[in-house]
Amino acid sequence: SPLRTITRAQSEKLAADLAGVDPRIEVDWAMRYGTPAVATGIAALQKRGCERLLVFPLYPQYAAATTATVCDVAFDADARRFVELLLETFAAQEPIAG
Repeated sequence: SPLRTITRAQSEKLAADLAGVDPRIEVDWAMRYGTPAVATGIAALQKRGCERLLVFPLYPQYAAATTATVCDVAFDADARRFVELLLETFAAQEPIAG
């Protein structure tokens, strides 16, 4: 689907950008209502040795029925095994020029 294709491309671009910042940073993506599932993604990150998790719900606006459920699923996916679990949400913003 286009959503998977676009999300994968965003993930790959972010991973490439962050590789220069810190090569230990892992970037992955998951779908709230689809595959790969959030729980599957978190388990894979744990197996790769990740100890901290930063979740970016990519909905264009905040709503309890969308953005909040991503955070709920991340917590429910046994993410409590992380030493420090960071869940951050971001509101839609205008693109930054530059």
